[in-house]
Amino acid sequence: GPYNSLVVTGSYLTIDFTTAAAILVLFVTALFINGFLRRFLPSQSLSSGELSITYLMSAIACSICTMGLTLYLIPILPALHYLASDENQWAQELQPYVPHWLVPQSDAAIRGFYEGISKGQPIPWMDWIKPLMAWAPVILGLYMVMIAMAVLFRRQWIEHERLSYPLAQLPLTMASQEPNRALNRFFRNPIMWAGFALPFIVTSVNGLNAYFHFIPKVLLSTSLFIIPDMQSLTINISFPMMGFAYLTHQEVALSLWVFYLIGYAINGMFTKLGITRTVDLDIYTQNDGGSIMAFIQFGALITLVGYTLWTARAHLRVTWGAALRPETGYKDDFSMRG
Repeated sequence: GPYNSLVVTGSYLTIDFTTAAAILVLFVTALFINGFLRRFLPSQSLSSGELSITYLMSAIACSICTMGLTLYLIPILPALHYLASDENQWAQELQPYVPHWLVPQSDAAIRGFYEGISKGQPIPWMDWIKPLMAWAPVILGLYMVMIAMAVLFRRQWIEHERLSYPLAQLPLTMASQEPNRALNRFFRNPIMWAGFALPFIVTSVNGLNAYFHFIPKVLLSTSLFIIPDMQSLTINISFPMMGFAYLTHQEVALSLWVFYLIGYAINGMFTKLGITRTVDLDIYTQNDGGSIMAFIQFGALITLVGYTLWTARAHLRVTWGAALRPETGYKDDFSMRG
C-alpha cells in the first residue's frame, strides 16, 4: 500500500495494473489454504467462483489504496495549507476559495500527516472525517462511471472483438479446479514452477542486495547509444511484461516494443533538430522522452479512444436503443438502464 510505496520504497505490490499483491493473495489461498482443504476437508474448501471473488476483492483494494485513489488524493488535501508559502501565495490565491469542509483545517492533522506525530499521540481522525465524507460522493460516482463503462462495452469487447484480457487469464487459471484433485493442472505443471523460480530467485537476490551489499545484484537493465548525440536506448528485462506478452495476442506484444522504438527514433530526430523540452510537466505526465513525447502519446491516446468508439458504433447504437426502449428485446447479462 502507500506505506510500502512511500516509506519502505519496496516492491510495487499494488501500484500498477498487475496487482501483484492480489495475485499473491490468490496464490497463497489457492495453493496452500484451499489445497489443504480440498485434500483433507473437501466440504470446507472454496469453489472456483469463491477464489475468483477473493482475487477480485483484493485487486479492487490494491487500486483504491495506491495509484487508483488514496496515493494521490490523500496527500493533496493537507497540501493546500502545509505547502503554502510567501512565494506561491496559496494563502491568498487558493485558500479563500476552498471550502473549509473540503480539506483538513487543524494544525495537528496537517503537520501530523507530513511530519508524523509524537509517540503516544492519538491520530486526529475527527479532523479527517469531514473532508473524506465530502469527497466520498465524488469517489463513488467515479467508480460507478467506470463500472458502467465496463458494462457498456462488455459485449463489444468480449463477443465482437474477442479481446484476450491477459491480466485476467492468470487469476482465472489459478482459481480453476479439477474433480478429485487438490491442485489444478496449473500448480502441477513443472514448467510453471521453472518459470516461477527464475524471477523469484532474481528478485530475491536483488532484494537482499538492498540490505546486504555483499550480495551481488543481478542487473536487469542497460542503456545503448546506437546513434551519436541521441538519447540512449534503455533495455529492461521485465518479468511481468514477459508474462503479459506471453498471454496477449502477437500483434499487441509486437506493438509493445515496436512503438517504443518508433518513439525513440522520433525523440532522437527532435534532438538532432535542436527541439527539446517545450514545457515543464510533472513526473507523472512526461516520461524519458520529455514533454514532446508526452503530447504525442496523448494524441495517440485520443486517437485510440476515437477508434474504439467508432468500431463500437453499431453496438452503442443498439445499447442506447435498449436503454431508451427496454421492450426492444435486447438481452444482456446486465441491464442497460442501471
